Amino acid sequence: MGLIETVKFYMEDSNDSGFEHGFEMIVPAYCNTTMDNEYLTAEQSYRYYNEKMWNKRYAKCISFEEAIAMF
Repeated sequence: MGLIETVKFYMEDSNDSGFEHGFEMIVPAYCNTTMDNEYLTAEQSYRYYNEKMWNKRYAKCISFEEAIAMF
């Protein structure tokens, strides 16, 4: 498994685990990445997780500007 695939799994596991333990998970836009695989392009995979899988379910996916404004 390559570095990017490993990071993708860590990101997914972190979101799932944090959610399961009651944390509010926040994913700023374009702060995670992936690469093409045999099923999806990198863009399709990114959009799937950030727009469909995580957002409003396991995490709040917000713009980078919204994330900066939180501090």
